[in-house]
Amino acid sequence: IEYDCQGALIAPGYIDLQINGAFGHDFSSADEASEEMLIKVAKLLTSHGVTAFVPTIVSSLPETYQEVLPIYKRRAGSAKDGATILGIHIEGPFIAENKRGAHRTDFLRKSECGIEDLKTCYGSFENVSIITLAP
Repeated sequence: IEYDCQGALIAPGYIDLQINGAFGHDFSSADEASEEMLIKVAKLLTSHGVTAFVPTIVSSLPETYQEVLPIYKRRAGSAKDGATILGIHIEGPFIAENKRGAHRTDFLRKSECGIEDLKTCYGSFENVSIITLAP
């Protein structure tokens, strides 16, 4: 099969593994978190070549994770429904201060009990695909 793209590029869709928000929406904002907002972003991302993404929540208070994580669910995408939601990416708050990058120091935490600290902070690992830690 041969296609004349007339100078255009054919490429597989992009997969965004770390996206903190888009189109004026912040995935880390408990006030803004809703399934409708996430679906709206998923639909708009396809116009930029993104076919799948992992909404990312930056270092936050435990209450934020516990409120936001149950709302953001995995979801199959399509041309009509927008980009696939591959799960959630949680960044922190278990990040060493010298590795924090742009993360707020007042949200950083130390893990004394390993995975139990993560479970307590996040409330659940349901829908979580990636966790960024820097102990």
